[in-house]
Amino acid sequence: MLKRVYKHHQKQASRRAKSGERTRVRQHRAPSKRACLEMANKMAYDGSPMRETTRLLMDTVRVARETEEIGLQTSVTMQMQRQRLEDTRDHLDEMKSISMSAKRSIRELENKAFRYKMCLWFVILLLFCANIAVLIAMVRNGGKLYRPRQA
Repeated sequence: MLKRVYKHHQKQASRRAKSGERTRVRQHRAPSKRACLEMANKMAYDGSPMRETTRLLMDTVRVARETEEIGLQTSVTMQMQRQRLEDTRDHLDEMKSISMSAKRSIRELENKAFRYKMCLWFVILLLFCANIAVLIAMVRNGGKLYRPRQA
């Protein structure tokens, strides 16, 4: 923008010089680069309301686009997180059912082991009673299991 302003003033100065047009005090010259910079800054900040409005609208559109892009990125991220949570929930339900199945199997094994123990204790008790009966019979028969028949 600075170059355009500077060139514009140079063209005006050269036109005036060619035509011989003079200002009241002296012949018009192109402003210096510093003066052009000051004018450009003044136009940027103290410009017409239309330029200021256009600049503000352009800034607003830029901010709106950036906001929309951020919103889209957030939406995509949230959709990915939702999918992960749903997958995690599905895995958790599957693990829960496997855990319950394992718990039932362990309970059945414990019950089966308890039944085997009870059966074993019953056999041990039965054999103990049989041993006691044999011992009593031997004591009554003089050290023999049964009494011989007398003929």
